[in-house]
Amino acid sequence: MREGGRKAVASLLAAGLFWSAPASAAVHLVQGAAVPRVPAAPTVPVFGTPGNISVGSLQPPSGAGLAAPFISPVLPFLARVAPALRPDGAAGPGRIRIPSAAVTPTAASAPWSLTAAGGSVLLEVVQRDGRPVVNGAAVPDRAQVAGMSAGSARGSGDALMDALLGIRPRSVAPDPVDAAPGAPAGMPWASRLSRTGGARAYGAMSPAGPAGPEAVAAGAKSAGSGRPGIRAAFSAVVRQVAAAAARLAGSVYGTRILHLHYPHRSWDHVTGDMASEDKVKATNGEHPAGALREILNRTGWAADNPAGLSVSFTPALMEIARKLWGTGWIQRWREAIGWRTASGAPRMEMLITGFHFLYGLLPWGPAGEALVRWNVRYHELLMKEFWGPPAPGQMRIFRPPEVGFSPELVPALVKVGIQVVVVDSHHVSRAMKGYDAGGMPNLPPPNKADQRNAAPGPLDYYTSGKDGRNTKDVLPHAYLPHWLRVTDPADGKEYRIIVFPMAGGPSYIAGYQDFPNDIVQDVARRAGARPPVLGLDTDGDNAWGGGYSSYMESMPRLAHWLDANGHRFGTIQEYLTRHPVPADDVLEWVEPGAWPNADWGTPQMSRWLWPPIKIINGQKPAFDPAAWNFKLQFHALLTMAVHCLLQAEAALKRSAPGWELDMARVVKADSDPAAGPLEKAVQAVLRAFDSGHVYYSPEKDFVQIPLLAAKTAYDVARNLLGEASLMAPTIWGPNRFPWNPGGENRGEVYGWRSHVYAPEFDAYGFVHAAGGLKRVELRWRVSSDGRTSPADENLLYAGAGPAVGGWNAAPMELKDPYAQVEWSGLGAGDRVRELPRFAHAHVSPGKDVLVDYYIEAEDAQGRIQRSPIQHVFVGPT
Repeated sequence: MREGGRKAVASLLAAGLFWSAPASAAVHLVQGAAVPRVPAAPTVPVFGTPGNISVGSLQPPSGAGLAAPFISPVLPFLARVAPALRPDGAAGPGRIRIPSAAVTPTAASAPWSLTAAGGSVLLEVVQRDGRPVVNGAAVPDRAQVAGMSAGSARGSGDALMDALLGIRPRSVAPDPVDAAPGAPAGMPWASRLSRTGGARAYGAMSPAGPAGPEAVAAGAKSAGSGRPGIRAAFSAVVRQVAAAAARLAGSVYGTRILHLHYPHRSWDHVTGDMASEDKVKATNGEHPAGALREILNRTGWAADNPAGLSVSFTPALMEIARKLWGTGWIQRWREAIGWRTASGAPRMEMLITGFHFLYGLLPWGPAGEALVRWNVRYHELLMKEFWGPPAPGQMRIFRPPEVGFSPELVPALVKVGIQVVVVDSHHVSRAMKGYDAGGMPNLPPPNKADQRNAAPGPLDYYTSGKDGRNTKDVLPHAYLPHWLRVTDPADGKEYRIIVFPMAGGPSYIAGYQDFPNDIVQDVARRAGARPPVLGLDTDGDNAWGGGYSSYMESMPRLAHWLDANGHRFGTIQEYLTRHPVPADDVLEWVEPGAWPNADWGTPQMSRWLWPPIKIINGQKPAFDPAAWNFKLQFHALLTMAVHCLLQAEAALKRSAPGWELDMARVVKADSDPAAGPLEKAVQAVLRAFDSGHVYYSPEKDFVQIPLLAAKTAYDVARNLLGEASLMAPTIWGPNRFPWNPGGENRGEVYGWRSHVYAPEFDAYGFVHAAGGLKRVELRWRVSSDGRTSPADENLLYAGAGPAVGGWNAAPMELKDPYAQVEWSGLGAGDRVRELPRFAHAHVSPGKDVLVDYYIEAEDAQGRIQRSPIQHVFVGPT
């Protein structure tokens, strides 16, 4: 049944049911290509001929007057959509029941209906005033069609084709006087503009400000042939049929998340060579504000439709755009952000992302919380300045750069008021018990310690992607939002946040080509009670995704196709408003990692963190504490920089009780004379530690910018405190190598080969304390009952139980990496004077055991800091 429903509209087109278009045109459409028009030669649409058409033993009576205008094409369509039709009226799971009384009307006015097994009517045809009415929509008769001119016939054919594809022209052109200025032509209005008195009463969906004449022109164009009643009737009919077919297949909710970013490059200025490419990325009114207009600029949307776009426009790109081109371009964005859904939420949903940190690889504890707090507050202040205040009730949704996420981030996000975080679907899938990683050669299998969520039933896998950037997801589970709970290991406090999935493999496809409809159909076939989210998240300014075809053609086409086929297309908030996450739908874990675009989605996040390894004679990689690379250097510098900023902040609070860092001054630090050294240093650090600086090779700017920012933070702390120390140590890590000790490892880090390692691993990280370190230890313990993933007692430092052993304290070897720093030509006066210590320890816990481990560091003053607890299963994957 669902398979048939998925092909509903394609069947209509392939059968050539509604007009005499060439067969090649029908095939062209079925393949999902650009919308072809009815040939230029005069062509009158054909709406069916009288006669009996059999489907099994079902025959609509030719004398009933229903077959001629509509039923003739409907039955073969139903035969394609619902091959399980039973003429005897029997029904079973997933089948359709057609009562025999409804099939054989005794009079011309008797109804003809298609009824679902549950009793709801999917399709009903009645006669009214001698004309058939399908689901309440009147169908024009042959005389009306025959009286159309050739031009009107072509217009009608175009209109019907548009309706089938979801590009539905409006039935009546809007009155230019009544149309709200700047509104997309296809948007319904809760109230119309007053013709008298000059008052303009906007409805809930009114835009924020004025716009050009394009909306009025689009609306006028939609009047078409001058026979809007015919066009409206057929649009309504086709919409009803498509919606009925979609109900058979299951509904999908599509979203488009566009990530727009460019990093600050040169330290004290923005280089001019960016102007040609970034002006388009940041300020071109067609990208993506124009795309949203194109999506909404069609009729046929229901009044409560959720249509919209979700956009993460980073602070770096906002600042670059303002510096290079001023603020004149902002009005187009404000206008689009001002458009509202029926629930009052923005149709241009601006997401919080902060500067382009790799949030899955932060130094945790107070340092991580400060970085999250500063980033979120900075971005919110900029968004208010650029886009205006948020809409009432607008959700605070965080979209991490690179979709890089680790659950340790959750407490910091919750503390700053974030309600929702976007994650990659395959990290949700891989965290499920029993997940099979076969067929994914570019990724290591998930470690069993990360597989903590019970499977809701048999695992239904769906693999998609291209160029090796594939994701193997469990549907519909991985395409649904869930709650994620994270426990503070110190006090046991629980933090909860909604994780909203982006579809990893499909998103990569969407960034490089027109999105294929068959993926939607594949997902729909696996739909459950809550519609799965097909979250297409792309680097909106990269590859094909940055072009006109992507924004102005592909995205609108997909939105219209979804709506025309019984699905939905809209924003994140609209989904969560319509389909709240059940309180008991709680995940215990999401595997760390980013999207597949860069590093194939490995939980090691190797594109941004290359472990200290060596490869000898082409053999498998081995941990090497003497190894160094510019990516490790990047994380070491961030660890020191944030520690220095916290030192300086503590010093100012001590000297002026009640003082707090003013983020409004931080945002203006490079232009506000009142900004102090700390505000300037915080701004410098936030701008400098961009994930793009370690994505590529060690380009000069990418190496120098973090060095200069760390030097600024270091100098501010030293000027305030000298050699004194006010903060406990800052810890980055621990990370480990290999990812699966005692099991299989594969992917880029492992030379694209499969390697099985011994049941042991090396844990490593960075530790910095301004006053020096007294000790750094790796604490680790083993669960002896055969469990492969953590229970509640494994989550706490003080956790204990009959199967959880005591903590072992292994001193970590400390290395000063300063002699290995890559300066990339930076002069001695601009260099940092020290770096955090690189700490590592080897663990041999035995085979087939679950190991909990964390770093504990004590500074010379006796202050202690602990990292979050990590977990690894040591044994076969």
